[in-house]
Amino acid sequence: HAAGRDAIARLERAIAQADAAAAVAAGTTYIDLLRAHIEKEDSMVFASADAAMDAGDLAQLSEAFASVESASAYRENFERCSRFALTVAMRQR
Repeated sequence: HAAGRDAIARLERAIAQADAAAAVAAGTTYIDLLRAHIEKEDSMVFASADAAMDAGDLAQLSEAFASVESASAYRENFERCSRFALTVAMRQR
């Protein structure tokens, strides 16, 4: 998590300084960290949770995630991040 926070801090600094190359480098680092993190979750955490939880537990967890994801602040942040990612991706073409 510390490496992710560092990459985000570098990304924010690069954006504030309008340094596209540094923003791409920091963003790429963060993407790589996220991919590794998601792989670990998929292969270890979620597999362990599936083995430990019954159908009722999983349904309750799904409801909790749906509740969070439907909150306006979550949706607004997701949309903001999606627009930013698309903007950066389009600049690299």
